[in-house]
Amino acid sequence: MENPWGISGPAFIQIYIGLLLAPLVVRVILGIGAKIARPTAAIDTGRPLTVYEYAYLAGGQNRVIETIIAALVERGLLRVSSDRKIRATGAIPGDPLEAAVVKTATGKSTLSIMVRMRSSAELKALATDLERRGLVVPGTKTRAIRKVVFWLYLAVLAVGFARWVNGLSLGRPVGWLTALVIVALVATLIARTVAKKPVKVKPTTKGQSELSKEKSRTAQHNAVLAGAAGLVAVGGLTMYPDPALSAVLMPPISSGGGWGGSSYSGSSSCSSGSSCSSGSSCGGGSSCGGGGGCGG
Repeated sequence: MENPWGISGPAFIQIYIGLLLAPLVVRVILGIGAKIARPTAAIDTGRPLTVYEYAYLAGGQNRVIETIIAALVERGLLRVSSDRKIRATGAIPGDPLEAAVVKTATGKSTLSIMVRMRSSAELKALATDLERRGLVVPGTKTRAIRKVVFWLYLAVLAVGFARWVNGLSLGRPVGWLTALVIVALVATLIARTVAKKPVKVKPTTKGQSELSKEKSRTAQHNAVLAGAAGLVAVGGLTMYPDPALSAVLMPPISSGGGWGGSSYSGSSSCSSGSSCSSGSSCGGGSSCGGGGGCGG
């Protein structure tokens, strides 16, 4: 009796396992290629990166917003009240990103400012410039890789299903193939879900190198990543030098590990009705005292 498609059952199982692994291998190869490849249209302006650009390389959009808030609070352009709301003190900075955050900070929480700023033209311009300079993997390339993986898995699923139907029609045992086709179906659904998710920032090899070099210069007085903004750019708001203020500014962490929810987790010494720890400030040089007010 001839084998279906000229391939024996055990041989096809081995081949099919290889096909199931192939999209993952392709994903890794394309991902590495995207990180090390220098875009043909990359522009090297020679301009040093700002602390906000380093923040984007280190943690994406949210990190940029966190860093801006930290810098403005330290400079007194934003203040934080006891109800964890951020308000502008009046002055509008000249930097477009900073100005956008100040205009957004009208008694809103850190999370609310993040949500509103993610789609801002100023933040998109920063990301586009980093892509043009070959420091960040373009989002279009990442999305294209995800689509390739999805279509590969869909093709693998189709091949497995066709062989499964053929085996059933010939009365051949299909137990192992049935299990592998189910695996292919699950992998295809996962790949489809991943393809629809927002693209996370991935620095290119050059971008990661620039960030690493700047981190090594942080001990110098003229380092871009010096001060509160530099600390937050690298490690987020948990690195803000004032622990009490850091707790107030921190967005809530949902059970899934991301920013979310309407209330902030963890205890804070700037909670309503209590006073901040001695010596800590809640923005703009104002101290936390009497009745638990933090400049609000």
